[in-house]
Amino acid sequence: LLCLKAYLQERTKHMGHLVDVRLMNDVETELMEVFGNIQGPYIAVINTETCHLGQVAALLESIKRHHADVKTVLMGQHPSEFPEHALLPRVDFALSGDPEPILRNMLDCLGMEQRLRRTPGLLYPERGFTEPYWLPSLKSLSLPDWEEVFWPGYQLNTTLNTYRVQARLSRGHTQHPADMAFGESHQPLRTWILEKLAGNIQRCVVPGITEVFFDDPPGFWTQERLTQWCQALVRIRNMQPWSLQLLPAIINEEVADMLADARCCRVQFIIPTCNPDLLDTYECSVEAQDLLESVQMLTHYEIDTHLRFWV
Repeated sequence: LLCLKAYLQERTKHMGHLVDVRLMNDVETELMEVFGNIQGPYIAVINTETCHLGQVAALLESIKRHHADVKTVLMGQHPSEFPEHALLPRVDFALSGDPEPILRNMLDCLGMEQRLRRTPGLLYPERGFTEPYWLPSLKSLSLPDWEEVFWPGYQLNTTLNTYRVQARLSRGHTQHPADMAFGESHQPLRTWILEKLAGNIQRCVVPGITEVFFDDPPGFWTQERLTQWCQALVRIRNMQPWSLQLLPAIINEEVADMLADARCCRVQFIIPTCNPDLLDTYECSVEAQDLLESVQMLTHYEIDTHLRFWV
């Protein structure tokens, strides 16, 4: 949503307002107050995963009951992975794929049926099913503007005013066997321009952001990508602590030193199964002694380590 908002502001005349209903105590009342404070016409864009469809259905019902003329739009994991099931009741449009160009074209073509039908990845009842639309690269997209985030709502510790930002260097599926264990996806893997993203992360200047956690699929981190990312951070003299999740790997002194120079503060090792045969299938098996030595090496460079097992 942050990327979508930045994209619209940079490339169109449409203004967007970010609303996180998870921070509301009385969602319906507070959401209608938001509508009352914004000059219409309105289009409500809702980000959703499949596991949250119940909450989304309640949100759609509230919006349509108070503002029947509001166009409702679904985006995110659910309409992209399951476009044939994206048009829920009270949904006017769904964005299947990278939402930025789809929503921009939809806004530009509202009321022009023939042009709407030519918008790839745009689902609506009169059109029916269409394949997801994925950009070939992320070069044309926009990175978030952190300054408009309501940081107090995301405090991890209210007495210390600490925050953790979750971000990704990529979009899509790595097709690595270990990541296939967490579920398949037809979304192609694309990577942000690392130098551009490094500068964006450096802008997380709000006091108390103790960590930027990159939750890219663990199979994303090849030796080459890890080196490129660390080099991009070192070049801008990064001061923002960050962390990542890796498959079990042998971390030698050279890699640990590189991570420390780039201000990495934590490495989370993801072990997708305790079955040794499946570990071989997922191409992520490593001897326990080797993993122990990796943890010790990272600890020597004052980098915290977590082991996360999926049993």
